[in-house]
Amino acid sequence: MKQHSLFSLNAAASVKALLVLTIHAACFAGCSSPSTSEKKDIGSPPKDAKAGLIWMGVNPPTDTNANGYPDAIVCTVYLFADTGYVRSVSVPGTFTFTLLGKGGVPIREWTVTSPGPRSASIRTGVGEGSIIRLGLNDDGGSDVMAYQSADLVVTFRGVSGDIVKSTPNAVLIGRPGSK
Repeated sequence: MKQHSLFSLNAAASVKALLVLTIHAACFAGCSSPSTSEKKDIGSPPKDAKAGLIWMGVNPPTDTNANGYPDAIVCTVYLFADTGYVRSVSVPGTFTFTLLGKGGVPIREWTVTSPGPRSASIRTGVGEGSIIRLGLNDDGGSDVMAYQSADLVVTFRGVSGDIVKSTPNAVLIGRPGSK
């Protein structure tokens, strides 16, 4: 069995560490831009844009009436133009939200025009968007149901005939332990 001195192991490790640091420094130096204050002009939103893509983020449902069952779902929705414009845009139309249970069976559906009583228009770094509140108890509905995972999907229908549909977002509804 060959024995190594402590000095030779530390020297080899030091050389490896120095080599790795040098490579990282060279990579990071190549990734920097000459001026960090420069902003790229992305232009103005397209006039009369049609929706080409929709993105929806969903917050976990909350219990607003203190009965132990979540009843309010708040989601953020962004529409992106079919022209490839990089920011989200405002397009007139109607959102239809569908909450799907096991096997894709509809549990609840909401139709929302933005802006309106269930929505608020927002402007963020992403662009124009909507925050929309959906209530399981709205319009005579009920939040009392078995605990389950459901999928929330939104379909947007623009006034010019464009239709886009989101990917499903999983939400937990019902009270844990309820059947």
